[in-house]
Amino acid sequence: DVTVARMQAARIRFPDGHVSWTVLDANHGTVEQARTWLMHLESIRMAPNTVERFAKHIAMLGMFLSAHSKTFEQITIRDYDQFLAWLARERGGAEPSSPKLIPLPRAAAPSALSASLRNQIHMAVKSFYRNLANNDRFEFEVRAQRNGAQHVAAYKPFLAHISSRGYL
Repeated sequence: DVTVARMQAARIRFPDGHVSWTVLDANHGTVEQARTWLMHLESIRMAPNTVERFAKHIAMLGMFLSAHSKTFEQITIRDYDQFLAWLARERGGAEPSSPKLIPLPRAAAPSALSASLRNQIHMAVKSFYRNLANNDRFEFEVRAQRNGAQHVAAYKPFLAHISSRGYL
């Protein structure tokens, strides 16, 4: 498992003018899981602005997970809900906060995440984890054949849960 470090989305401009996106870790190395996914989005001709936004959402998720010493594979439903709450506070103009801080609930505080933005984040996360699951399936099947054991990715129940939330 790759440890998720503080991440940021980064634009790549090729000599021919083509623009692509990637996600970089704290050492400015490419996060391969994210790069593979972003290349897939480009290959299916997803709109460039959507690819950019999705890269930024996954970089924020990676930064949040990193603050909690977790990898993309270790995410839980609770982590995801806390990520959304943290992101709402960040976007709401509140003082910048550490992703490690878990706020106490406030009475009827308006969400800084519009329904449209929340759905965009859900679509990015679902797409990322579906891609991760499909890329891992081959690897797990090969290992299972070699080792005679079945390997199940821990994040697959998470993907099923966010898919059933009905946001999309």
